[in-house]
Amino acid sequence: MGGTGKTTATYEVPELKKVSDAKRTANVYAVSDGQNNTIPIPKDFYYVGGNINTGIVISDNKDDEKRYASSQNGDVGKELKGNQFVWIPCNIENYHKIDWGLEKVRWDRKTGILEKEQIKKYGGFYIGRYEAGVSVLDKSTGTFKDSVTFGTKSLNGYVTSSTNSLGWTWQNTDYLARSSSMQELFGSTYGQNKANGNIVIQADAIPYYHADWYTAIEMSERLYYNKSSVASGLTTGTQWDMMIKYLEDNGVAIKGEDCNWGNYDDVEIDELTGYYTKIDVPAGNTDLDGFKTCKELENQSTSVIWDEVIILTTASSEKVKKMNLYDVAGNLWEWTDESAYLYNGSNTTLLPGKEYNTFTYRGGGLYSGHNNMPACARSGTEGLNSSFFNGFRVVLYIK
Repeated sequence: MGGTGKTTATYEVPELKKVSDAKRTANVYAVSDGQNNTIPIPKDFYYVGGNINTGIVISDNKDDEKRYASSQNGDVGKELKGNQFVWIPCNIENYHKIDWGLEKVRWDRKTGILEKEQIKKYGGFYIGRYEAGVSVLDKSTGTFKDSVTFGTKSLNGYVTSSTNSLGWTWQNTDYLARSSSMQELFGSTYGQNKANGNIVIQADAIPYYHADWYTAIEMSERLYYNKSSVASGLTTGTQWDMMIKYLEDNGVAIKGEDCNWGNYDDVEIDELTGYYTKIDVPAGNTDLDGFKTCKELENQSTSVIWDEVIILTTASSEKVKKMNLYDVAGNLWEWTDESAYLYNGSNTTLLPGKEYNTFTYRGGGLYSGHNNMPACARSGTEGLNSSFFNGFRVVLYIK
């Protein structure tokens, strides 16, 4: 894959060239996308639909198998039951990080060995179709069911422990998932693992906002820790760049004025079908009471809606969908497993990445403008930061 325009060349997975359609090996089997492209599907996952030119979707729920396989335009809907991932095709010769010219921090240019082995073997990787979520909508009742719990706290509601009048905090340790080693590194407060259960990679989910970098790592790896066929992890810097390159090669605007297809504070998204919660409201208004249906916004003026910055549930509009991926631009900034090099307080000396626990996040967010923080942009901060606009996205590794 390379250059610009649609990806039309025949695509084959190196490891599966001699494997016939749908023939299983120990951890993977081959499926055709209907356009002479052979795609690796991990054991216990199922081809849903789409092709190399539109975005191939898989699910971990058999009820979703081939549900959109006959779609004429390769579009895959979001009415599915399982966690979903999209195939990002790439080859090892072009598998490296990209400077998009919109980097707000200095960043680690290296690519991990395990990533390269995956690309050599399979010619691509799977990335979460949605931002990682904590609660999924029960459409029969119109209420959210928590998949991740935090004791008496809930991201289904809103952050209540705060020193400001709006009930929101920049830092909040109530929603963290951290290993015991965190206590040794940063003290007892940071060693408390308060998040129980697994994230969801589904539509109409409350995204895992208020995630610090360590929570993103823990929850990403936890999702499929007991699977024999795959491992899951936090998206790396190279993987994010390859996803962006895949979008760009297929005609998607990833920066500039046309990268206005996400939940940014200067973009008006219409045809909202999901749920929202207010983050920043006019002075004197403390109406922060959890996620409400976006239908309640229909009778409000556009200026009122977007003056009150909001978090949207995943896939809240088809306008945030590109190549069968949702929310790559805007909504939450998404942590990656990539070191960021930040200036110290005197702004003269760079702090050296992981030694100082500083990492990049990608894609812009609800407080960002689409021009200066588009889908390809890099920014970063300390890994201990747990703000209300930081989330993450998961990738799969076939074992």
